[in-house]
Amino acid sequence: MFETKIVEGTGLVTIPKQVYLDYAKHVLTYAGSKIPDDAKWREVMGLLVGRNVVGNVDITEYVPFAVGKHDDVAFDYAEYVKMAALEPKYNTRDPPEFFVGWAHSHFIGHKYSGIDIHNHLGWQNHLNPYAIGLVFDPQLLSWENPGFCCLRLDDPNLGEASPVAVVDYVIQIPKKDRRDYEAFLKRELPSLF
Repeated sequence: MFETKIVEGTGLVTIPKQVYLDYAKHVLTYAGSKIPDDAKWREVMGLLVGRNVVGNVDITEYVPFAVGKHDDVAFDYAEYVKMAALEPKYNTRDPPEFFVGWAHSHFIGHKYSGIDIHNHLGWQNHLNPYAIGLVFDPQLLSWENPGFCCLRLDDPNLGEASPVAVVDYVIQIPKKDRRDYEAFLKRELPSLF
């Protein structure tokens, strides 16, 4: 087995406040401090809606989609059907939007697992070359860390051998709140802490 190479990605991902809150709420509902035994934490997965603008990704919505087990989350057939049925809702917006990527949680840090790389290949391809994935590990949430990172494959043509690119992002919350992400989420989502 080979070690995944990590490289610096290109472009910028814009994440509105509500998207960050919706994503954090989905993750922390199943893997937060209200569930004191982290062995009972469950992984979640969602869809990212938005658009690409000159190589950058503007996310406009997080759609919670699946709740898995402690060490696994996956779409089943019914969820793929539901996802396909949702797509026209976004394509008919002005301007049109689409699924720009996916988001999930796990408890192994800010990185893709081998299966995550395989899954990401379903998102990032010639039709969606800028597709991104957000990976939230609630154990890493702190005053300086929003709990997640933003990744894509550096060269999806290499398949699972592609280096993973860490992509810069900005969360559209006031600068003072970016000085303490944990306090921000505790204030905005008090029922989860």
